[in-house]
Amino acid sequence: MYIQRINLFQLTKLTKYGTINYYDLAKCLAVIAMLIDHLGLFFLPNHDALRIIGRISFPIFFFLVGYSQKFKNEKTILILALFMLVFDYILSDTGSNFLFNSSSILPNLIVSRFFLNRSINWIKSNLLASFFLLALYYIPVALIFGYGTLGCMFIICGYLRRNDNKDLKSSLFLIFTTMFYIIFQGHLFSLGGIMMFTVEMLILLYFMYNFKVKNYLLSNHFLNYLILLCSRYSLYFYCIHFELFKIISTII
Repeated sequence: MYIQRINLFQLTKLTKYGTINYYDLAKCLAVIAMLIDHLGLFFLPNHDALRIIGRISFPIFFFLVGYSQKFKNEKTILILALFMLVFDYILSDTGSNFLFNSSSILPNLIVSRFFLNRSINWIKSNLLASFFLLALYYIPVALIFGYGTLGCMFIICGYLRRNDNKDLKSSLFLIFTTMFYIIFQGHLFSLGGIMMFTVEMLILLYFMYNFKVKNYLLSNHFLNYLILLCSRYSLYFYCIHFELFKIISTII
């Protein structure tokens, strides 16, 4: 009976979404890292290890955006971003998080997509110049949106890998972006934490450089479906858990 239910579940659900691939696994990893990061942010701020592990979620998410080559902003992203901004405003005593310096990554995602949708052809022809321009504007943009121009940088990295660009300029762009992220995030940690974070990002750099989408089917169909669910609805997971964590942290 149990086997029959699993088979029916597989036919009605898994066939709807298809088998998982390395893209789904990477996004699921990013969601798990994100949860760990926000557990440290809201509940265990003195445990640097949680924040260090969680730092890989942002580059993975934005790398995958570039790999998917989806630069147009869907209505869903705009609605979720507005929801989080309004929710931040309601929870804040002064409303200081409204529009500016929001803790949500969605404004960064929206602006990055909008910018790249109009400039990706120029960036491809002026790759290293693009990196230095984005690096130059990092601080002014970071005053408005979290992570500054790093979102654009990692999206470009994903775009280059999707097109299988492994020439010198593309490789340098990926390396420079990773090192730039280490510099501007590493200052949050102790010396030992910086070393751990650097090793973590170098491992991530290796996987980003060699990333390719291949299908993968788990023998456990339920776990297969959970990964698909996590991948397909990652933005919803992000918004719901972030605001839920924020509410709980204000209560306890």
